[in-house]
Amino acid sequence: MYSTRNKKCMLKLAKKDFLKNRTRNIVAVLAMILTTVLFATLITTGVGAYESVQLTLQKQKGSKADADIRYMTEEQFEKLSKDERVDFVGLRRPIGFLSNAKTHNIELDYMDSIEQELTFSVPILGCAPTKENEIATTDRALESLGVEPKVGAEVEIEFELRDQTYQYKMVVSGIWEASNSQSSLMLVSDKFMQANEEIFPYTFDKDRQYAGTYFSDVAFKNTNNMEKQLHDIVLSLGGNPEDANAENYIACAVNRITNPEMNVSVLFIGLVFALLFVFAGYLLIFNIFEISVLQDVQKYGLLKTIGTTQKQIKFLVRIQTLWLLLIALPCGLLIGYFLGKAILPFAIGFITNEYSNLSVEVSPNVIIFIGAAIFTIFTVLVSVRKPINIISKISPIEALRYSEKREKGKKIKHTKKISVWRLALSNVKRKKKRSIFIVISMTLCCMLLNSTLIIVNSIDIEKAVKEQCAADVVIANGNTFNNLKGYIQHTDSLDENIVELIENQFEMEDKGFIYKNTLDDRDITIDYGLTYDKEDLVKEDGKAGIMVDQYYIPLGYDDFPVCNVYGCNENVFQRCDFLKIADDLSVTELYQKLEEGNYVVEAVRKKQGQSSVNMEDFQCEIGDKIKVRSNGEEERELEVIAQMSVTSTEYEVPNVTTGITAVGGDAPMFYISENTFKNIYENPSLMSFSFNVDKEELVPVTERLEKLVEQKEGEIGCSSVIMLRNSLSGIKNTVYIIGGFISVILGMSGFINFINLMITNIITRKKEYAVMQSIGMTTKQLIRLIVNEGLLYALSSAVLGIVLSALVGGTMVKIICNAIWFMTYKLLLWPAITLSVVTIILSGVIPVIVFKSFNKESIVEKIRKDF
Repeated sequence: MYSTRNKKCMLKLAKKDFLKNRTRNIVAVLAMILTTVLFATLITTGVGAYESVQLTLQKQKGSKADADIRYMTEEQFEKLSKDERVDFVGLRRPIGFLSNAKTHNIELDYMDSIEQELTFSVPILGCAPTKENEIATTDRALESLGVEPKVGAEVEIEFELRDQTYQYKMVVSGIWEASNSQSSLMLVSDKFMQANEEIFPYTFDKDRQYAGTYFSDVAFKNTNNMEKQLHDIVLSLGGNPEDANAENYIACAVNRITNPEMNVSVLFIGLVFALLFVFAGYLLIFNIFEISVLQDVQKYGLLKTIGTTQKQIKFLVRIQTLWLLLIALPCGLLIGYFLGKAILPFAIGFITNEYSNLSVEVSPNVIIFIGAAIFTIFTVLVSVRKPINIISKISPIEALRYSEKREKGKKIKHTKKISVWRLALSNVKRKKKRSIFIVISMTLCCMLLNSTLIIVNSIDIEKAVKEQCAADVVIANGNTFNNLKGYIQHTDSLDENIVELIENQFEMEDKGFIYKNTLDDRDITIDYGLTYDKEDLVKEDGKAGIMVDQYYIPLGYDDFPVCNVYGCNENVFQRCDFLKIADDLSVTELYQKLEEGNYVVEAVRKKQGQSSVNMEDFQCEIGDKIKVRSNGEEERELEVIAQMSVTSTEYEVPNVTTGITAVGGDAPMFYISENTFKNIYENPSLMSFSFNVDKEELVPVTERLEKLVEQKEGEIGCSSVIMLRNSLSGIKNTVYIIGGFISVILGMSGFINFINLMITNIITRKKEYAVMQSIGMTTKQLIRLIVNEGLLYALSSAVLGIVLSALVGGTMVKIICNAIWFMTYKLLLWPAITLSVVTIILSGVIPVIVFKSFNKESIVEKIRKDF
């Protein structure tokens, strides 16, 4: 046999064959587009969610650099800027916070152009300050200073430094949009720093004063092992990165928002989805190409008889596959990208509670298109490998004699009467592997949709609301609702004038007032019997703390624990869940005892999703005595009279724990009466105000409060049961959309497979059907035969789908639901049953439509047709 090596001839032959097989091409392109859409949507949504969260956190943190280094001298910064390990460095010279800002924290700094870029401080209106009397800042900062945000506006700034107050009249040179409602940066020029150099001497080694020090945000040339690089750089500058009390202390930290550590669970979830989509694409594309090449096997046999080699046969199929890919990839990538962008806002609905003002952004990242293309190409190559091997290895004689036969297996003799159902079952069994693939692809859709609806139906909104919010409405300072800020200082307290304003506007009941200590109250400490080694005490940024059995305990000025101490009115205690009360007192009697000023209640936080509290979490026992210390002296003694558990409404606000972590850490939480708190703390700060309203008034009250929050931006924040319900409804919608999208794609792949099989069966078995009709089978019986074949596929997928839905729903999905605190597991099977009924109906209708469309020739014409 002589082989032909004419590549132009093979390309011409491939082109003609490609143009001839239009039906196969359309179905194959659709399959590849669906597969590409799956991967492109998954990667777009994943990359977009990651970029959105990262950008939001970077803006809230105020830096997108790899790391930052603080408290350097001018000489140390110059040395840093020349270090070979860094790519570029930004310069920031802190001055202090403005003292004349009304409702906004404004930090006054000098920054060079690199630092401005790294800290999102580049003006979008005007330009950076260049003159001595120019400043650039955010719109909210100017509004807080009572100035209209516009370039050229005059503004007076005031700040305190080393017990002196400085005032300057400045002109706005540039403005950018504030990233949050709590704080902003204000920049001065280099000329301002030079003109006022005498007020910025370096004294950090003596008094820990930031003004006069040099800060820098750093970008590394090599981001591997950045912690060690950073540590070595500080040592090379002559600094001490470990001892916060050392004179040459230089703080440094890697920016874990820009350079996050690898999250194994996220990678695992992504891998599971990728494998699921590869499998779905494989089922779809493999079946299409197997049916296609087997349909044309006699043609390839003829080509072999005239000298076409095995390699050339493979080339014919591969080049056509490549052309189909070139058509499908651009379409699939574009559809998947824009579909991913549309899904992205819903996909990140899970985290909108966690991060306010989330920047939902996704750019046409090359990773999206390259990643989706690679996965699609891999899926296609794996899918066509076996069909190509079949036709390339078959001999010419076998190919010419080939007809689709039953797969090898034990022959069974039937003595029962032949019926249409038996013929249909026999036809389905001809190609068991192909039938199994089609049934599996249809089953996956059923199982995934059922699992999605189980998860959605298990989201228990009322349970979640009850565990997060013990009152209908909670009001607090805007900082208290900020995860990066929290209730930490007196300036974070709720203005009691605002409380009075709200009380006058709404009808309410069960009003709760919660006062709490802050880091400004470190002169008041609690001696509850904690002992530790003084040598283990750590001080940083003027704050002291101690690690005890992996728990961090912040300490006050006298090196005793600060603790989280709350002062509440009786309504707050009425909401709490008491676990033990001395002498079986009622809550009213207990509060009367607390009002005496000699008793205290210890509390622990309710862990979300857990119905009971671990009593070992309490650090004191009923009857224990704790000592309240003021300025190093014992002031009074309190007896622990009860133990209780509290929700986030009682210890901070829903979804925020920043304040209690910073102030009291892992030390006990103590609750006393409102009046006792005011007697102990010199400047009692109101943390939150909560209340209940009539159910009918809850929605309008929430809407009016949201408008008030907008009007007094930064001064107050609000949470209500309506907001929490809406948030959880958003999560339900997210699961609906993502799960429904994947189910639809898998369902479409299954039905495309099914339709393609029906079309191929009718085309390739025309001669077989004609022979059966020639010996007496009517057209009605033939249609029944084809319909029965379709129903067998549908019934098989329905039974398997319902069984697998029950198994997966009762195992894997149940584990997932039980692991998520706001879910109450509820098994459902009606989605699987409903979808199975729809599948059976379609499987009875589709074969009839396909038969009438592709079986229009006469019996004689079909019998005469060889292939």
